[in-house]
Amino acid sequence: MLYITCVFQIDKKLMKAHGMVARVRKEVEIHSRLKHPSILEVFFSYFGEVYDHNDIYIVLYGTCRNKTFQKDVQINRPLVSI
Repeated sequence: MLYITCVFQIDKKLMKAHGMVARVRKEVEIHSRLKHPSILEVFFSYFGEVYDHNDIYIVLYGTCRNKTFQKDVQINRPLVSI
């Protein structure tokens, strides 16, 4: 089984400049309630000021049950998205 972890880093200044604070909070809240084998779960999200004054971090995790994706990752490692 393949385990997947994704880390999103969102610039607070850009998010505020585009008026997206409430929307991002709402989407993280909704996503954290989703439980399905095909959806990565929210492991951690941090909006506070203690760790980083400039960015917000959202960590998702899950297992991949898609055999085609697993084969593709095994053949084409490493899989990195920026």
